[in-house]
Amino acid sequence: MSTTSPRIVKTTLPARAYTDAEWFASEMDRVFARMWIAAGRATQLTREGAFIRRDVAGASVLIVRGAEGGDARVLQRLPPSRHPAVH
Repeated sequence: MSTTSPRIVKTTLPARAYTDAEWFASEMDRVFARMWIAAGRATQLTREGAFIRRDVAGASVLIVRGAEGGDARVLQRLPPSRHPAVH
């Protein structure tokens, strides 16, 4: 019976993962753009028109309480390249 365990190989990310803008954009899309992200609590939006501003995955968003205690809504300003004009 052997008293040694199999060797565990440890690896790290390639150096460009820490500096490459394309790699960063890919990670932002693959990780943050595809999941729910907690940006605030409903108790922070107690009255109509109350809002929270957050930077989420490189985008500025507003979370706003609707009229008469309605649901909170999320507003995001998109750059023109993401929402071309409809003619």
